[in-house]
Amino acid sequence: GIDSFVIYEQADDVGGTWRDNTYPGLHCDVPSPYYSYSFLPNPEWSRMMPPGGEIQQYMRRVADERDIRRFIRFGTEVASAEYADGRWQVTTDQGVDEFDVLITATGFLRVPRYPDIAGLDTFAGPSFHSARWDHSVTLPDKRIGLIGTGSTGVQITAEIGGKVKQLTVFQRTAQWIAPWPNMRYRARRAMVGRFPALARPGYAFWSWFVMSVFGTAPVRPGLARRYFSLMCTWNLRLSVRDRALKKKLTPDYQPMCKRQVFSSGYYRAVQKPGVEVITSRIDHVEPRGVVTTDGRLHELDVLVLATGFDARAYVRPIRIIGAGGRN
Repeated sequence: GIDSFVIYEQADDVGGTWRDNTYPGLHCDVPSPYYSYSFLPNPEWSRMMPPGGEIQQYMRRVADERDIRRFIRFGTEVASAEYADGRWQVTTDQGVDEFDVLITATGFLRVPRYPDIAGLDTFAGPSFHSARWDHSVTLPDKRIGLIGTGSTGVQITAEIGGKVKQLTVFQRTAQWIAPWPNMRYRARRAMVGRFPALARPGYAFWSWFVMSVFGTAPVRPGLARRYFSLMCTWNLRLSVRDRALKKKLTPDYQPMCKRQVFSSGYYRAVQKPGVEVITSRIDHVEPRGVVTTDGRLHELDVLVLATGFDARAYVRPIRIIGAGGRN
């Protein structure tokens, strides 16, 4: 019932991370019955872990059905917000507006973080961040270098490993990978589409699981932590046969000390012909490819930076001045 509000959006569409990220293998690592608005279940999910394109479609549909777009000022960049005389003065590239309440929903996985590697800008082939994927570049006939083994790097590797001429994965830190079968939905799509109330039990179950099981495992010793630890260690032990590769892929820390990575295809992908995991540190990049500290030149056609985001940026570069002139 509140219609006196404005949403500033720097881009030209809704969706946030699902609008900006379009890399191969992109999918959510939260079960789709829970990755939905509780008041608007989505019968169109095709899998337990939905692909990014489906989430973006869902976001667009919600914005349209709830008539949200008329409140959004697309293509508007906020420069600063200052609290003065009991009101917020928000300055954009379109002018200045005043509000009683200011909410920052900028997210923190939005500003790509580019690695500080000598010679990165000298690479002769296409080079781009995973969040700025260049779809004009064909992949199957290319030698691809992938820097990064976080959630994004794992998803890309699982998708294109064995499907391209060569994939070289540059791993700085090994990750514990939890297996998570991404089952297809068939009967659920028809049932939830006809009877939306049937989505409630699934939403309630996964809400409990995410908060009470997965959510507590990293911060509290107990059964949940042991369960995820066993999942990760046994997944590596049973999935990778080559001892040298298994050693490369074994982290030197306990599961869940870093953001947990879920994948049922990563270990299978890195064992396919034409895929190599490099653990030697990168020394520099030259026009022909990446040179590691052991002096080896890894010749590449394409260089992909799956190096994450600057989470510390948060509202930056917006300048926020609060009560009393506090920056």
